[in-house]
Amino acid sequence: ELPGVDLDINEVEGILSEFKGKFDVKLARDQFVVEPEKGENSKYDAVKENLQEVLSKMNQSLNTFKSKYGCPAAKFWSANFGKEPFQIEVPMEWLGEHKIPS
Repeated sequence: ELPGVDLDINEVEGILSEFKGKFDVKLARDQFVVEPEKGENSKYDAVKENLQEVLSKMNQSLNTFKSKYGCPAAKFWSANFGKEPFQIEVPMEWLGEHKIPS
């Protein structure tokens, strides 16, 4: 019995059965991520699809930068992922080779 929880075992089993098959148990167990299975939450699915599109466009932009400026080691950087805009980080050696002050 949990303090402040007034449920019997049948109620708990009923509640837990609602979650069965609605998320990846292995992902939750291994990485502590509870993510709805595709089709369980249409709003979540739409946001996840939009995020994938944005990430794809970012990677296209990064690849364009790498090709245009000859810097295959360039990568995205953010001081606080998710809260600040991304920047493209290039190695110091690349700056020196291209006579760009750091």
